[in-house]
Amino acid sequence: MLEPRDGRVFTRHSLNAVADLTDRAWQLPYSSRVDSITNLQHSRAQGDELTVQDLVSQPRSLSDAELATIRASALAEPLLRDRLISPSADVSAVNIVFELPGKTPTQRCPRWCAPHAHCSPRCARATRTSPSTPPGWCS
Repeated sequence: MLEPRDGRVFTRHSLNAVADLTDRAWQLPYSSRVDSITNLQHSRAQGDELTVQDLVSQPRSLSDAELATIRASALAEPLLRDRLISPSADVSAVNIVFELPGKTPTQRCPRWCAPHAHCSPRCARATRTSPSTPPGWCS
């Protein structure tokens, strides 16, 4: 769960932090899929041409108009609204799917919290080292 102190997810600063956390989540052990508002595959039609790309790319260079369009698209998307973004766009989340090795749940991982044990230190490091991670986002 990511909650910017100013209560606005759709700012350059906040979207950059979400993108950074999304990229870092791919580095967690056994992560096989990472979903966030920044990497949702978004389709647009312009004439006869169909473009598919991440909903957010290069968040620091987005214009105010682009931020507004992204916000409207995200809140209208059923895969995001009430799942990875709150209806008021003040809270967002990054969903990580882990594929643990082994055949049965007890064989998959000697400690059920093994992937989670890596999350807190990485998130804390992101808070300390990345200018794009607002203080207080990771707890």
